[in-house]
Amino acid sequence: MENTIIKSNDYYIDSFYRPVKCIKNDEGDLTGESLVHHLLEGRLGCEDPGLINEWFDQEEFCEFISFEKALEMKQVWEDSGEKGVLIFHGFVPDEADDFIKNWRKKIN
Repeated sequence: MENTIIKSNDYYIDSFYRPVKCIKNDEGDLTGESLVHHLLEGRLGCEDPGLINEWFDQEEFCEFISFEKALEMKQVWEDSGEKGVLIFHGFVPDEADDFIKNWRKKIN
């Protein structure tokens, strides 16, 4: 895959496999708006439903995707939930459970 620099208004999959719209890239430190924030309330700092939907990640752990792919991934989240998304990305069920429990990106 070509190494694409993620810019404002680009879409990417973050290290938690969420589709995110980039707000800012500060030399590899990404700030973005998750398209699935509403599905994650009560997890990952989303305890307050009024919380501003801003997510932070390192560009090296993210993957640039098209707007269409971002919408597809949003739909997978809505239809299959968190575990279904991980399986969609190649995890076996036990790996998906472990990832959800520990919140670490799969390392190949």
